[in-house]
Amino acid sequence: MRLLDVGSDMRHRLGDPAVPARGPSPKRDRGLPPSDIDPREDIIAVTRDAAAEIGIDARPEGIDATYDGALLRRLAGVPSPAFGAGDLARAHAPDEWIGVAELLLGARAYARAIWAWCGVAG
Repeated sequence: MRLLDVGSDMRHRLGDPAVPARGPSPKRDRGLPPSDIDPREDIIAVTRDAAAEIGIDARPEGIDATYDGALLRRLAGVPSPAFGAGDLARAHAPDEWIGVAELLLGARAYARAIWAWCGVAG
């Protein structure tokens, strides 16, 4: 129950007839199909190699969440791996954080991947 729902429910219980028993209920779309990328796609090799060049092992692996890249894949056919800095286990958690060193490594990996993808020598 969201905070708004709690307030509406309390006002209703206190006898305010203008307030429904429950506020709006958020609906989650769980009907999103899974998205996958063939490990032989060029973008997988580019991101893996860019990470390897700076000493990071970026093996392709699945994640159990949706992200913009999954939508790009499903809706536009653009293979878009989740490629980013930091520990995925800490991402989008209540106490999410990333170290400065991880952020800098991520920026280096992004730069190398972009150069490689665009055919520019790094």
